[in-house]
Amino acid sequence: EEARKRLEMAAREKARLTPMDYYAKFLNELRTGVRKSDKGVIASPRTIINYQQGYNRLGDFQKYLGEPITWEMINRDFLSRYIQFLQSSRRGLDAYNTNTCAKRIKEVKHIIRSARQDGVTTCEVPDFRFGEVAVDSIYLSWDELNRIASADLSDLSKGHEIARDLFLVGCYCGQRVSDYASITSDQIHTDPDGRVYISIVQKKTGARVEIPAMRGLREILAKYHNELPTLSDQKINAYIKEVAKVAGIDEVIEYTSTKGGRAHTLKSPKYELITSHTARRTAATLMYLAGENSLNILKITGHSSDKMLQKYIRSTAHDNARMMARKSSYWD
Repeated sequence: EEARKRLEMAAREKARLTPMDYYAKFLNELRTGVRKSDKGVIASPRTIINYQQGYNRLGDFQKYLGEPITWEMINRDFLSRYIQFLQSSRRGLDAYNTNTCAKRIKEVKHIIRSARQDGVTTCEVPDFRFGEVAVDSIYLSWDELNRIASADLSDLSKGHEIARDLFLVGCYCGQRVSDYASITSDQIHTDPDGRVYISIVQKKTGARVEIPAMRGLREILAKYHNELPTLSDQKINAYIKEVAKVAGIDEVIEYTSTKGGRAHTLKSPKYELITSHTARRTAATLMYLAGENSLNILKITGHSSDKMLQKYIRSTAHDNARMMARKSSYWD
């Protein structure tokens, strides 16, 4: 009888959780490791930050609505209004672009699925799709990488040199910054044939990948005695732009950004668009242009599917034509 009462009380407590209550509980469980990611591993710091941002924005929307959000409220119309709020001109520079809105919608839908699994609500997940826009993203050519590697950084700080080296490691191995910026000697091994490899268990997915270490990567590892220095993602992003500017990576790039529900065509020198994630995109693209097949590239980058990988490959029409001409006598 006592056990039955405890179960009934627990059920009533669950039923009283609002979406914001449950979201806060969900976040706390991610932080403490009680709740694992979809792949059954401890959530990465980046995943937790993303969900925290989603929680904050949903809280902002609740204030805008002037009433508590309930499970029953979250339908197609609700999500459409949420997007309008996120993209509203009243948010000024904080207005979200299309891709970030898509991320916020995915998070809300995931929270509903989790709440259903936990028995908190029986409400259905809205059949609502808000597609991500493929923003024109950049990659660096081998010539540009060599210019960055040989750039004279004597007028910049030691941090700039470290950021340059870590960025190049990312370009040489194709991993996320959370993985490539913390390589240590115990991850490096040499085969009997003398080939050096790096083994990494990716923090985000738990996937184990093994990367052949090309000469440029081996040189950087040797420089730091196989123990790479650490630097925050934010500092890498800030410093690598200045390094690339010194290296003359200043081609004017035209790209599209969607904010406030409107697409804007913008222009910037290429160095301003470089981030730590450009390294991973560069590696995937250069492997593709070298003629590697998608399966081999997937085994290096750890992407879950060829569809996901294709989002990272940024070859131009001319790049693709050159690759085809080199690979087949058909074009001779």
